[in-house]
Amino acid sequence: MIGKAMHALLWATLGFAAHAENGCPAGYEPWKVPVQSMSDCMAIPDYGQPQATAPPEGAATRWISRWGAIAIGSTAGGGGVGVSVDQSSRRKAESAAMKTCRDTGGGKACEVFSYRDQCAVVAWGQTSYVVRSAESVDVASGVALDQCRRITDGCRIFYSACSLPQPSR
Repeated sequence: MIGKAMHALLWATLGFAAHAENGCPAGYEPWKVPVQSMSDCMAIPDYGQPQATAPPEGAATRWISRWGAIAIGSTAGGGGVGVSVDQSSRRKAESAAMKTCRDTGGGKACEVFSYRDQCAVVAWGQTSYVVRSAESVDVASGVALDQCRRITDGCRIFYSACSLPQPSR
């Protein structure tokens, strides 16, 4: 009997060790509260990725465009979300975001929004959401929240990320 109790306690402890306090695994954050399954979690942009470094002083800088994408799909059983940042092409950004959206429950209902050399946000309200991009998170947030509040209540910024140009190496 003690063996079964210890086994249950160990299993419960290990089960929770793989998830952060928010109920999602490392590198993910909730997009739906309360988190009931992995499909309620979305990838955190740039999680575990090295940050870009500045070129040496005096060197001519050539900038390379970077793409990002946000895919959101609603289905009768819930939905899915996928994001991608700092990709070298629109196709790569959209493909990565769509794959995650489909894999997390969006199925064939996923719609994608892509952006280049900008920041993008998702403003989510009670009945709808708005995706917008601009030169900064602040500007994109202002536009998205304004538009979201025109169509629903309870709007807040649910996600933000930037795919900014990077210096060539």
